[in-house]
Order: sequence, then structure tokens, then C-alpha cells
Amino acid sequence: TTARQKEMALEYCQIAEAKVHQAVKDKEDALIRAQSAESNQLERCFGVSSNSDVSSPSLSLEELDSIETKLRDALHTIAEAKEAQLRRRLEQQDSEKTCVVCMELPKTVLL
Repeated sequence: TTARQKEMALEYCQIAEAKVHQAVKDKEDALIRAQSAESNQLERCFGVSSNSDVSSPSLSLEELDSIETKLRDALHTIAEAKEAQLRRRLEQQDSEKTCVVCMELPKTVLL
């Protein structure tokens, strides 16, 4: 019985090890797919892949200028969205601190 238990334990360990190896491979595959998707998105948005070297002579001055303009526009859009969210959050905080009756004065507690 002890030999059989050792055999079974060894089998369970081998199965567990195989599952771990498969999980690692699956995670590696998922990372590769995510990197590929990210690269494709970058290429679609800006015409440059994440693997390309923007300092390489293969890109013309006009192409680099175009990429820079697109990046600046995207950054500007992101900054505006961020500011709008901050403004909404501050307005919400202000409204939570305002008296529910007059909506002007700060909330007070009457005892």
C-alpha cells in the first residue's frame, strides 16, 4: 500500500507539473497576443509599430512630422478628457457639501 501511495503521489505531482507548464505556456501566449494587439493598435493610430525605431532613416521628415502631430493631438484629447473628469468630480464633491435646502450654503448640523 505504501508503494502504491507513493506511485499515486508521484502521478499527482506529474499531473500538477504538467498543468503548471501548460498554464505558463498559456500565459506566455496571452502576453504575445496582447503585445501584438497593442502593436497593431499603435500602428493603426499613428502609422508606427511599437517594434519600429522612429529614429531610423526609413521614416521621412514628413512621416515623423505627421506622427508627432497625431501624438500631440491624442495627448491634447486625453488631457481635455482628464480635466473634464476632474471638473465633474469637484462639482460632485461641492454638491455633496452643499445644503440640500438652499443649495448654496455649506451643510451644517443642528443639534
